[in-house]
Amino acid sequence: MLKHLNEKNSVTIYSVTDPCFETYGRVISNINCNELISFMEQNTVIPEKGNIYVASVEELERTHIAEFFKNRIYGEMPIQIGYCNGRNTTYNGFEYHKGSEINIAVTDFMLVLGHTWEIKDNTYRIEDAKVFFVEKGTAIEMNQTTLHLSPCRVSDIGFKDVVILPRGTNT
Repeated sequence: MLKHLNEKNSVTIYSVTDPCFETYGRVISNINCNELISFMEQNTVIPEKGNIYVASVEELERTHIAEFFKNRIYGEMPIQIGYCNGRNTTYNGFEYHKGSEINIAVTDFMLVLGHTWEIKDNTYRIEDAKVFFVEKGTAIEMNQTTLHLSPCRVSDIGFKDVVILPRGTNT
């Protein structure tokens, strides 16, 4: 898929397993997120147009793996587990949080990322951004200094993404 994406796009698309991802975040390996992925596949839809973001879903927050993220990633801080599903194909804005963000790819998708330290005079040059491919089943943690927004789809089907953040973020 990565080769196909690079053939179809005018910007280089990297894998989150590429060393250049390390300044943006890390891949969380040796973790089984099938419970979250299964719930998402069975209980959420991809909208016909645009994206849908739900910050907190009680059923996702009651899963066994939720405790792992709360205790091992967020140091026992309260967390929220929600999702972002959609058909996004553009990058027209960025956000960042004062806390890391976990994304779990329910489908393949791409992320356009930048660094907060590259913001000059309240402006970010999109030429400085990098695009990363996230393969279905991959869990990543983005640093709090990583600029990001909604994933971008890699097919007409759209994307599904589990989003884990400190409780109260984006609400």
